[in-house]
Amino acid sequence: MNLNQLRNFKKLAELENYSRAAKELYISQPSLTNEVKKLEKELGYQLFQRIGRGVKLTKYGQELYAVVSETLNVLDFGLNRINQKFENDMDIMEIACIPTAVGTYLPKELATYKNQFSDKVNFKIYSKHTQNIVSGVKNGLYDLGISSKLDTYDSLTYIPLYKEPFIVILPEQHPLAKRQQLNVSDLISYTIHTYTPTIPIGKELIEAISPTEYNQLTLQIDATDEITIAGEVSVTKDPGIVADTIFLNSFNLVKIPLVVLNQNTRKVYGSFLSSNPKINKIRKIINFLKQN
Repeated sequence: MNLNQLRNFKKLAELENYSRAAKELYISQPSLTNEVKKLEKELGYQLFQRIGRGVKLTKYGQELYAVVSETLNVLDFGLNRINQKFENDMDIMEIACIPTAVGTYLPKELATYKNQFSDKVNFKIYSKHTQNIVSGVKNGLYDLGISSKLDTYDSLTYIPLYKEPFIVILPEQHPLAKRQQLNVSDLISYTIHTYTPTIPIGKELIEAISPTEYNQLTLQIDATDEITIAGEVSVTKDPGIVADTIFLNSFNLVKIPLVVLNQNTRKVYGSFLSSNPKINKIRKIINFLKQN
């Protein structure tokens, strides 16, 4: 017994005619006849009796019809509710991104997107750190992630969106504060506040500096964000190496470009699952963000 058999049975019971029922079910009359016979054989009793050119339910057929009708009504109601929820969810784009993107980049770009395109889409934005973002995208919690790239999550598709250069932050009175740019070698005699190497941006910083120079630096590496590093620089008066983000704007510090192996090392990516049912809309949004 399967769902199709029950729907076919219900339709025949209501129309009481094989030809008309088969037409509404979009199957052939012999196919409908065979389905009913299989159902009767499985149940062990007759469901219909012939009346002229039509059919009538037997006593047991009437009882089965009552059960099937109630069951299918409940099932169809539930399916309709789920389908409606799915359609509503398709109009919602859940995006998790690093805090710096929430503060500057993303809200303006998404507002521009909504003004430029007629897509019916509502954005839900979540401020998270990279690890939570990529794991959430992988597990289906978010449709799109904006963060650093984690190679351990190779099931995701990563698209580069923008870059944040590494800079040196200093108090205004610091001897290096008047420089137009700084090399890593200029910082060797100082204690440097920067990111812990256990987070993605910390690893990117290590890759941006030659191993020889990196090993010569005296590093204070217990911070995970720009605010903490800027706070330490303000108190200790020692330099800090950070990505140039909006979080530095609330501190009275000098920002000087740092010359590294790749000046724009801190890359921010859009990440998503290709199996996401919203993939076409995700790719459209990603392409828009990348172009802007």
